[in-house]
Amino acid sequence: MNAFLYYIKPKNAVTELLGRPALQHQIDNLKRFGINSIGVSCLKDAPEANQIEKICSENQGVKFVPAPSKPGTGGFLFLAGGLFPEGFFYIDGDRFFLFDAKRMYDFHQEKDDAITVMLRPEPPSKEPTFIVADEGHVVAIDLENVGISMSPLTFSGIVYIGPLLAESFEPDSFFEMDLMTEVIHPTFAAGNCVGYKSSEYVMPISRNIAIENDLRKGLVEARCLANKQKAIFLDRDGVLNEFGDFVTKPEMLKMKKEAAEAVRLINQSGYLAIVITNQPIVARGQTDIHTLLQIHGRLHFLLGINGAVLDDLYFCPHFPVAEGEHPNMKYVQQCSCRKPGIGLFLQAAARYNIDLSKSWMIGDTTQDVQAGINAGCHTALVLSGDPNPRKKCPDAKPDIECQTLLEALKPLLG
Repeated sequence: MNAFLYYIKPKNAVTELLGRPALQHQIDNLKRFGINSIGVSCLKDAPEANQIEKICSENQGVKFVPAPSKPGTGGFLFLAGGLFPEGFFYIDGDRFFLFDAKRMYDFHQEKDDAITVMLRPEPPSKEPTFIVADEGHVVAIDLENVGISMSPLTFSGIVYIGPLLAESFEPDSFFEMDLMTEVIHPTFAAGNCVGYKSSEYVMPISRNIAIENDLRKGLVEARCLANKQKAIFLDRDGVLNEFGDFVTKPEMLKMKKEAAEAVRLINQSGYLAIVITNQPIVARGQTDIHTLLQIHGRLHFLLGINGAVLDDLYFCPHFPVAEGEHPNMKYVQQCSCRKPGIGLFLQAAARYNIDLSKSWMIGDTTQDVQAGINAGCHTALVLSGDPNPRKKCPDAKPDIECQTLLEALKPLLG
C-alpha cells in the first residue's frame, strides 16, 4: 500500500505533538498498517520545505516531492500519480489521524471503484455533506446542507485513489485543482465513488493542544479500528424518540428531551453510539425504505444540531406475517436481524471490530433486553418508553432497570 500526504499549510507538518513533529507521527501511523511507500509534498518555496524534506530523508520509504507551483487541494494528485500509478491513499496532511488503513484498503478492494472516500458522522457544519447507501455507494453530495432528508456524513480528508484514476494523473500535467469539486464530484457523478464510514481519529493539527490531550488519554489509539471497540447499542422508539404511533413520516419523529445529551455523553466516553431498531412498518406496507431513510435522516439531524452523533444505525425492515398485499411484500419474511435475533449486532461488530461482551444494549422492552443477552452484551431496560415493556420476552432480565436513558448511562459511563 502507498500513501501521499499533502500540506496546504506546511507549518502543520512541523508542529510538535508530544515533542515530535506531526509529520513523524503521521508517517509512523501509516507504516504501522503496512504502508511503506509514502510521498510527502508542499509548495517548494514554503518556509518549512527544508524541515519537511529532512524528516522525510530520515524515514525509509518516504520521499519528499515539492510542488512546483500553487496546487490547490487536488493538484498534488499529479505528483502522487507519478509516484504511485498503482493506487494510493491521498491524505490531507493538515489533519492529524490514526486509522486502520488496511481495513479501509480492503473495503476499497471489495467495492472495486475509482475512489473510496473516508466519511465521518459529525454534527452539521460547512464541510461537504455526503449521503451513502447501505452498500457504500455515495448517492448524493451537498455542499450546503441536506437538512433532514437523509443521514449526512462529513469528508475526513482521506481518500483512496484506485489505479484506473491514479494512472490518469501525470506530473507533467500538473496544474492547480480542487479535490472536492474537480475530482470527487465528477467521480461521484460518474457513479464511481464509494463512502467508507469511520469514527476513527481525525483532527485539524491547528487544534494541537486538544490532540496532545487525546494522545495522553489514549483516546487516539482507542478509536482506531485495529483495536477492539465498545458500543452502546440503542433502540430507537421509546429510547431516542417519543413512544407513540408508528413513525411513518419524518415529521412524526419527536425527540425525547434527554436524547441529545445522552448521545453526547456516549460520544465523549469512548463507546460507539449505534442504533439497532426493528422497523416492521416496511414489511407491513405502512412506509417504504426511502421514507424510512428520511425518518432516520431527521433523527441524525435533530441529534446533530444539538452536538450529538450516532456512529451508525442498523434497522430490520422485516416482519414474518403479511398484513394484506402491498408493494413491500419482499420484506415479509423470517430473518435473523429482527430483535431478539442478533443479525444486526453481528453486522455492526464485524464492521466496527466491536467486542460485544464489553458492550451494552439499552432498550425500552424486554425484547430489546433479550436481543442484547443473545448477542452477549450487558443490558439496560428504560421504563419511560413502551407502556408494556414486558409484553414480549417477559423472562429476559436486564442488568440495569431505570426510568430514562440518562439514568441508564450513569453506571455505565461513571
